[in-house]
Amino acid sequence: MITKWILMPFLVSLFTMPNQPIITPEISHNALNLTPPTIEERIDKKIIEWDMMAKKLLVYEIIRRESTFIEDICNEKYGCTAGAGLMGVIPSTNQYCEKKLNKELNPKIAEDNLDCGLWLLKNEGIKHWEEWSGTYKDYL
Repeated sequence: MITKWILMPFLVSLFTMPNQPIITPEISHNALNLTPPTIEERIDKKIIEWDMMAKKLLVYEIIRRESTFIEDICNEKYGCTAGAGLMGVIPSTNQYCEKKLNKELNPKIAEDNLDCGLWLLKNEGIKHWEEWSGTYKDYL
């Protein structure tokens, strides 16, 4: 594997004049978008957007319990009318979030599900999950 320290100066040198300093920027492993972001990267992006870093462990625990990180999961036992998506959003709660956020949400799309779940968590607390999943006091 060619590291960025070997590859970047070579690539930059192709586009610079001789005797000019070569500046190699820091790039992340996914800066070239060679692979789609992982579900964890997508979750972290939403956590940052919603300013919820202080509750990151709680968000991850809710997601672990509700969906085991499967983005489009639904509770087929109840005809998918029970919790769906990463944070286990039920249809009536999804409709409630649509009104509050003033946009259409698909609970089986991670970003929509996270928008609803993170809005609920930020504005109404943990009550939407504790009733069914037990206490989260160790994550608060």
